[in-house]
Amino acid sequence: MSDKTQAMKTPIAFVERSCLEPFALPERGLRLDPGGAIYTSLRDHVAFAPRGPLEEDPSRKQLIPYIVVGDHELVFVTRRTRAQTEARLHDKMSFGVGGHLEVEDIAQGSDPILAGAARELLEELAMPAQWAERMVYRGVINDDTSEVGSVHLGVVFSLDAPEHEAVSILERDKMTGSWMTHGEVGAHADALESWSALLLGELPRFFQAT
Repeated sequence: MSDKTQAMKTPIAFVERSCLEPFALPERGLRLDPGGAIYTSLRDHVAFAPRGPLEEDPSRKQLIPYIVVGDHELVFVTRRTRAQTEARLHDKMSFGVGGHLEVEDIAQGSDPILAGAARELLEELAMPAQWAERMVYRGVINDDTSEVGSVHLGVVFSLDAPEHEAVSILERDKMTGSWMTHGEVGAHADALESWSALLLGELPRFFQAT
């Protein structure tokens, strides 16, 4: 069985689109959630199903933690290689780290979203494990205008990491990574995957100078 076939059979987290209707999310954009009402609804409505059927079902939104690592000057940017499962994102640049929530994340406590975000962060990036506690929830990002976005919902976190030398890529066969200034990222806006493009203007708000 190929890795892709196995991935399509793996149970992953989703919520019914209907649980998002009270929040009137934008068709394409970021919804900041300072009070955490959307987050609470997502956490309380998490369910699991094999990934394959979910990829073809816009009535169910797969939850993807999307962690932005940076500081007030620089952000850690990755580029996806062709070794990744999701062919629709090959060669795209991103400053969001994350992936699907899995059944094992439930066992880590009452908040599978936060547990899964921490797991994904430390699976993709080399950094001190305790840094996962720095994650700050910001809101959700939605893009129903694309094939990929219509079946996914990004749960956005930021993580302040001024110790740049302590951050590097773990899955080097699947992505490359480097630090870029906010301005440099903006200059590559056309190469960014959809969610990163939508978050670009929020970087100064996420990482304010102290």
